[in-house]
Amino acid sequence: MARQIMRWAGGSALAALTILGGCQGASETSRVQQDAKDRQILQLTEENHRLEQQLAQERAKSATLAAQQPRYEPSPAPAAKTAPAGKTAPSAGRVSELPATLRAKGVQAVTVDGHTALRIPGTSLFGAGQATLDASDRALIRELAAHLKKQYPSGRIRIDGHTDSDPIVRSKDRFKSNQELSDARAKAVRDALAADGIDRGRLETAGHGADKPIASNKTAEGKRQNRRVELVLLAD
Repeated sequence: MARQIMRWAGGSALAALTILGGCQGASETSRVQQDAKDRQILQLTEENHRLEQQLAQERAKSATLAAQQPRYEPSPAPAAKTAPAGKTAPSAGRVSELPATLRAKGVQAVTVDGHTALRIPGTSLFGAGQATLDASDRALIRELAAHLKKQYPSGRIRIDGHTDSDPIVRSKDRFKSNQELSDARAKAVRDALAADGIDRGRLETAGHGADKPIASNKTAEGKRQNRRVELVLLAD
C-alpha cells in the first residue's frame, strides 16, 4: 500500500512538473510576442515622428519661397480719355461717309497706318511735275475742308504726298527728287485746307516720294495709282 501511495505521489509530482513546464513555455512565447509588438510600435512611432519633422521642414521651405516670390497685381485699366466740358473728343468715325461729289472725283476712304484716311488721286490734283493747285484743285480742297469741318471738327491731320517712280523731268530746276516734289504737294494742300477754315495747328505734312507705292510702278496704271495725296486722320 505504501508503495502504491509513493508511486501515486511520484506520478502526481511528475504531472505537476509537466504542467508547470508547459505554463512557463507559454509565458515565454507570449513575452517574446509582446516584445516584438513593442518594438514594432516603437519603430512606427519613430517613423511617424520623422515624417512629421520632414513635413514641417517642407512647409517652412514653401513659406520661404512664397515670401521671396514677387507679387503681381493686375494693372488698372487706363482711364478713358474724356473731352473737356462742352467739347466732343475727335473721331474719324463718319469721315469715311463721303458725299457723292467727292466720290465722283475719285476721293476714297482708306486705312493708312491704322488710321482712317482720305485718298485723293493724282489725276484730281496737280499737273505733271507740279506742286501748284489750279482752280479745279482748289474747288476739290474746298469740298474736302467742308466735309472735315462737319465730320472731323478737331483732331490732327497728316497730309502725305506720294509720287510714282519716274524721275523728275519738267520741273527739275525746282525739285531735285520725287521726295521734294511730294513734300511740296503736301504743303500746298495743307495751305489750301488752312485757307478754307481748318486750323493750321491741326495740320502736319510728310513727303514720301515713291517710297510707299500702293501698286506696281512697272505699268502706267500702277504709276497713276501711286501718284496721290492722303489726308490721314490721327484721332483713330
